[in-house]
Amino acid sequence: MGPPLLCVDGLGHRYRHHPEPVLRDIGFRVEAGEAVAVVGRSGCGKSTLLHLLAGLLHPTAGEIRIHGEPVRGPSARWVVMFQQPLLYPWMTAFENAALGPRFAGRLPETATAVGDLLALVKMAEFAGTNVQRLSGGQQQRVALARSLAAQPEILMLDEPFSALDTFTRRALQVEVRAIAKRLGITLLLVTHDIDEAVLMADRALVMDARPGRIRADLAFRPLPDERGIDDPAVQFERARLLAALGETTEAPRPGDFHQI
Repeated sequence: MGPPLLCVDGLGHRYRHHPEPVLRDIGFRVEAGEAVAVVGRSGCGKSTLLHLLAGLLHPTAGEIRIHGEPVRGPSARWVVMFQQPLLYPWMTAFENAALGPRFAGRLPETATAVGDLLALVKMAEFAGTNVQRLSGGQQQRVALARSLAAQPEILMLDEPFSALDTFTRRALQVEVRAIAKRLGITLLLVTHDIDEAVLMADRALVMDARPGRIRADLAFRPLPDERGIDDPAVQFERARLLAALGETTEAPRPGDFHQI
């Protein structure tokens, strides 16, 4: 196995005029193709960590390296999906999804690829529809297609499904993982939703607060890529994650969920 795709060493961050650090001594590795969830309560610094990884903020301590090179700022090689889809409301779904190739001067040669991406996220029939007319879930699908059009190595997700209804959220959780695996994209997911972490990730980094730091690095036991929250194996890993978060007094034992 070669060197990790992402290396984080001694990472810390303190906001200006804030007496206490938000993050302290964060360190971990992510292999290419992994799906990793960063899990913790609100205020533990999860989003700050993601913004540092994306180059949207500069750390006050430590270093982030991708392919061995320090992260100095944003890049098309890693993209972020936020809680809001942040689409241009006067544009169609296709025009929003094609923004990256358009600004790079590659739209004519990638127009077919953008259409294929809209089909991949189940939005092909809405390609010519103004995004103001789409539902919240449909808008997030367009935002996903826009992110994929940049052909990123890493897709960073900052709780992008938190505002959606339960059924739409569950569908997107499963589909985004499947798409990332199909395209060989590494996933980094920030969430406080335990179910989302287990459904989407191969591994969870569990964070404490004040200051934010990693208290556990929990690798899930092998789960199928197509997984449901009611599957006994998923319930077992969910219970392990709750134990790592300190939400239960003891970790589950093999066989605890055979009867589900």
